Amino acid sequence: MSFSDATRIVAADADVFDAELPESWGQGRTLFGGLAAGLALRAAMARAGDDRPVRSLAMSLVGPLAAGSARLEARVLRAGSSMTHVAVAVEQDGSVRASALVGLGAARPAGIAIAQAAMPPVPPAESLPMMPFVPGLTPEFTQHYDFRWTLGTLPFSGGRDAHVQGWIRPREGGPVDAPALAGLIDAWPPPAFTVVDRPIPGSSISWYLTIACAFEPGVTPGDSFWLFDSRSSFGCSGYSDVDSRLWDRDGRLVACSRQLFADFPPATPAVGAGEPLGPSRART
Repeated sequence: MSFSDATRIVAADADVFDAELPESWGQGRTLFGGLAAGLALRAAMARAGDDRPVRSLAMSLVGPLAAGSARLEARVLRAGSSMTHVAVAVEQDGSVRASALVGLGAARPAGIAIAQAAMPPVPPAESLPMMPFVPGLTPEFTQHYDFRWTLGTLPFSGGRDAHVQGWIRPREGGPVDAPALAGLIDAWPPPAFTVVDRPIPGSSISWYLTIACAFEPGVTPGDSFWLFDSRSSFGCSGYSDVDSRLWDRDGRLVACSRQLFADFPPATPAVGAGEPLGPSRART
C-alpha cells in the first residue's frame, strides 16, 4: 500500500477526519511516525485549502499509534494574509496519540536570499545495492521504501560516528507531496543507533520539520531518488538529537528536520549505549 493510500483521510465533519491505518506500515509497537505526520499534514492541508503550501510541522508523538481506525481533529488557529496555522490531534480509542501544529504559507513578494546547504558528494544511487526487507528483522514499514546506503556504518554496527546517509525513494512510486516528503525524511533509523553494537528499542519524542521553497509537490517523478543525511550532536541520559536534511536528485535542499529521540537500553547495555556522543562520536 502506497504512502498516499495509507494516509488517506475522509471528512466526517468540518474539523474532523477519519482514517483507516494499515498494519504494513508498522514500526515495533507503533505505526511509523512518518505516517502520523502524513496524516496530520493531510488534515491541515484539507482545512487550509490548496493555495498555501506546507512550510512547517511541529509534532509531539504522544503515544503508540495502532493499525485500525483513527480520528483527526484539525482546528484552524489563525488564517492571516499569508500564513495559516492549523492544530491537529490524531486520536484513537478516545486518547491523543499525536499532536501537531502545521504552518502553511503563501509565497511572499520578497525575501532574504541565503545560499542553500550543498548536497554532500555521494555515489549515484544506481551504483549502490538496495537494502533488503527482512520480515521480522527490519521494521514493517521499510518494505515500502528503496534504501541505498552511502556510508559503511549501519545501525547496531558499533561505529564511531552517529551519522546516517543514503538515497531513498518510495517503492510504489507516485507523486511526492508534503505528507510523502515527511515520510521520506523520517524513514531512516536515528544516527545514535549506529554507535551501539546490538538492537535496542527507541522512539521519537518530538519533531520539527521545515520544507524549503525548492520543494515542488508532485513535480519530481515518484520513482526518483532523494538524498538523506542525518547526524546526532549529543546523546546522554537516554536522549539524543536527530539533525537531518533531504535533497532532491538535482541537489536542491527540500527539507530540514530536527527530532528528540529517546532510547531504551536493555538490562545488559550494548557497547556504546550510555556513552556520551561527543565530538568524536557525533558531528565532525
